[in-house]
Amino acid sequence: MLMTFYAPDNPNRALVSRPQKHPVRQGIRAALVVLVSILLVCSLTLTLGIAAVRTVVTPEYVYRYADRIDYADFPLPVDGEFVTISELMMDAFNRVGFNLRGDDIDILFDQFSIPVILAGFAQDFTGWFLQNGSRPVLNPDEIAAIALSGVDSSIMTILNFLGDPTALLSDMLVRPLSTIDLDNLLDRLEPVRAVFSADAFALLASVTLFLAVLLFCLCGCRLLPFCLPAGIACFLSSVLVGVSGFVINLKIPQFTRVYAAYLAGFLSPVVAFLWRVCLIGLIIGVLLFTVWLLSRILRQKNR
Repeated sequence: MLMTFYAPDNPNRALVSRPQKHPVRQGIRAALVVLVSILLVCSLTLTLGIAAVRTVVTPEYVYRYADRIDYADFPLPVDGEFVTISELMMDAFNRVGFNLRGDDIDILFDQFSIPVILAGFAQDFTGWFLQNGSRPVLNPDEIAAIALSGVDSSIMTILNFLGDPTALLSDMLVRPLSTIDLDNLLDRLEPVRAVFSADAFALLASVTLFLAVLLFCLCGCRLLPFCLPAGIACFLSSVLVGVSGFVINLKIPQFTRVYAAYLAGFLSPVVAFLWRVCLIGLIIGVLLFTVWLLSRILRQKNR
């Protein structure tokens, strides 16, 4: 059916008639807009979540956080149980004839650069997890070399009477390090590592941009019609991102009770980043919806 439009300055002069939009075509386009908007919400939420982790968790941040940990009471998985580093060190030294007490651990931590070793391992772990680095390992020879690099010369003199200090310390570390089930932990984290990798982030960002362009095309390449689905998608994504911050705090104790306090402190800047992104996204979504609503109101008044 053709519809005739008349010019407002001369009602007797008809403009060029245009065909009325087919209802089936409009329904298909509306369904596609809804489908693409849902996909955009999913991809945008995942992209923002991965961006939060990759932005906050940098090697510098990991080193600063690792430097604040009390490693003497840090638990490690050993033979199906969790044993603190202090207990591992006391057991290792007791096996070679050095009877250590709890008060001696702090001195050993300072002398043998234990915080530096563990902070370096945390950086290696971050490089593997987020930056496609090599798989972290606990090498007794490397650990022994780093540990003895800061030892006082008088202590080194005493150790030299017993033999090569590096080889001696390396032999002492072989058994306790071999009991740490590091490979099992890294294997469990492989699927999570794939999700947070740089390739996955680039792919998700590209998909999000493609869906946004596709949604704009479905809206007739017009900005005002595009503001409604884009605003709703941005609003819903922001809500999901904000909720994910609460979910992280709730799920950490269920994921691991032993490391819950450490993970909560480590991920607190990530959660704060997610909430900031949520607030910004909500504002953008409301603004886009407001622009669309005002345009509708003005169009109705003009009619």
